[in-house]
Amino acid sequence: MDKIQNYTLSLIRSALFNASLDKLELSDSQWYGIFDYVGQQGITAICYDAVLKLPPDKRPPRELLLKWALFVEGVEKHYQNRRNTAITLAKELQKIDVKMLVLKGFTISRYYPIPNHRESGDLDIFCFDDFDKVNQLVKNHGISIDDHNPRHFSFTLNSVFVENHSCFLYNRDDEEREMERFLLESARRYRSENPQQPVLLGDPLANALFFVKHAEKHFVYTMPGRLSLELRSLCDWAIILESGHCDYRKLKELVKGSSVEIFTDLLTYLVVRLLGVRGEWEEYLSPIPEKIIVQGETLITAYKNANEDRHDFYGKVYRFAKYLKYRRFFRFVFKKNIFVQYYSFLQRHK
Repeated sequence: MDKIQNYTLSLIRSALFNASLDKLELSDSQWYGIFDYVGQQGITAICYDAVLKLPPDKRPPRELLLKWALFVEGVEKHYQNRRNTAITLAKELQKIDVKMLVLKGFTISRYYPIPNHRESGDLDIFCFDDFDKVNQLVKNHGISIDDHNPRHFSFTLNSVFVENHSCFLYNRDDEEREMERFLLESARRYRSENPQQPVLLGDPLANALFFVKHAEKHFVYTMPGRLSLELRSLCDWAIILESGHCDYRKLKELVKGSSVEIFTDLLTYLVVRLLGVRGEWEEYLSPIPEKIIVQGETLITAYKNANEDRHDFYGKVYRFAKYLKYRRFFRFVFKKNIFVQYYSFLQRHK
């Protein structure tokens, strides 16, 4: 791990957990490198909070600091727009007796020291048994709907991309169907316990399980060329654990024997290793070989490669080469065959 990656981790620790910043001397070019890197990782606004703690003579050059501040201002405006849109949509749905549960990033952001500095692109919602009813309401307002994804329909409202989920998971196998039942039961119980809330944010344990499954999906299936996650996902997991709202013992019971059991613990090991977060949940961790943890650290802190978004022949070869390189890691963590997963990738990017 190089100086830019190391200092970025130091910025995250400072912003999220008030850790002291490493006393590193950075050149102007290295500061620009950090700015590009945190942009790739979806943590520009988070790291800006740490930069402002630095003495004036240790901060990035003035031109870059201004650019950074303007970017963060955009993140804050986008967050506020998503929040307002969620409230407006929930109130509209209340008029037709529909309750709206918000999923993923927006629910996690409330645990952050500065919620509107947690970057996110879209608004994910679940409306229980009223999936079709919601879609019809949207159509009645003259808004077009993309219905190509079997798990959610999407539309744009007030410049916010909204995904209306018909279910939580893809339900490809018995494992996912069992988790889906748990998530649905938790959501219904949460709804009955909060009848007056227009926007439901969900049960913390269910949110943690959904986060892990969603992170697994990105790690295994949807990244065009990288078997990795953004550091933002690691920040999310650190915040979930640090908040104390997730019962790790119960989470371990839910994922026991599943394809995400080792992955859940790997994320936790990396949170301890890279972000210094410690807690009583450490006693529930399964042993993972050091080489597997090191490979996970390498993947999650990786720079984005120019070939990783390509879907042409070269991009597919690049993807397969990366699968092959990390095949032992892949099998140990996810218990999945790389050739099956590569075929799945090809089916999605014909």
